[in-house]
Amino acid sequence: MTLRFPLRFRSIVRRTALGTLLGCILPLSVGATDSEVVAKIGDEVIHLSEAEATVQAELAELDSRRHAILEAAIDRLVSDRLLEIDAEARGLPLDSILAEIEAEAEATPVTDAEVDRWYQQNQARIRAPKAQVSDQIRTYLENENRARARAAKVAQLQEKYGAEVLLEPMRFDLHLEDAPSYGPSDAAVTLVEYGDFECPPCGRLHGELKKLKAEYGDRVRFVFEHFPLESIHPNARAASRAAFCAGEQGEFWGMHDALFENQRSLNEATYLAHAAELGLDRDAFAGCLASDEANAAVDRDLADGRGVGVGGTPSLFVNGRRVHLAGDPYQSLKAELEKELGR
Repeated sequence: MTLRFPLRFRSIVRRTALGTLLGCILPLSVGATDSEVVAKIGDEVIHLSEAEATVQAELAELDSRRHAILEAAIDRLVSDRLLEIDAEARGLPLDSILAEIEAEAEATPVTDAEVDRWYQQNQARIRAPKAQVSDQIRTYLENENRARARAAKVAQLQEKYGAEVLLEPMRFDLHLEDAPSYGPSDAAVTLVEYGDFECPPCGRLHGELKKLKAEYGDRVRFVFEHFPLESIHPNARAASRAAFCAGEQGEFWGMHDALFENQRSLNEATYLAHAAELGLDRDAFAGCLASDEANAAVDRDLADGRGVGVGGTPSLFVNGRRVHLAGDPYQSLKAELEKELGR
């Protein structure tokens, strides 16, 4: 059976695909060009491209958010229509199909251990006693079970009825030529993290990424880009310099892991101690720490990140597509990797 969507949905797909393409290669103003004059001061002119250069990160973030909203809207339309089609094909009311999904979700009830584990993983940002929030956590996890059950059902129906979303993901051209990477350069999927060694969420994500590295092996290439948030993390830039300098001696990932696993001890003495543990040349490492080259490398990553809308950490891209983690970071990111591997 071929899945056919209402005319209104097909129109949305065509318009958004075209709009996304144009948004990537043209300024946001309809009919505008890079050479368009947008302001004058006497005989001096200001071009649109000059204005865009000053807000490049903000515009990239807007483009990314707009596309994410469109993707979510199309996913909802496809999901709703598939469930309706399946109900019609089986001669059942839609409520019966939804009840099946609810029963599937309730077949694996949320346990106290799962509530405890979720609380422990997220305690740093909740900052409330477990007894006070356990009911909300349980409700959240139950809703996640429902979402997973619905997603699994929709995935089955997509295959059954030949559904296909035609809107291409929005992908950014990331400059990764000199970036440290873990995994083969020709891996099917490249995951890029813009990170800050003093950022607590980055530290928590570090453990999840290590698990994914072990699980996916040669199928995924992991790349790290420095994005120290110096206004709130005073030690972050120096830590990035330390990782860069270790990389100059072939030990970027060793220093990267040591910094994230000792986030509360970011100082020069610690960097030198880590360098000694990694067997680095102490004098060369210390000289690099104070060099303009190390600072320049960090600045390049910062500029690259701002150019694609990065404003905080961790910011993640999978094959150039910006991804936002929800719920369990490990499961959320694994789902994004599987999505790309399945393309």
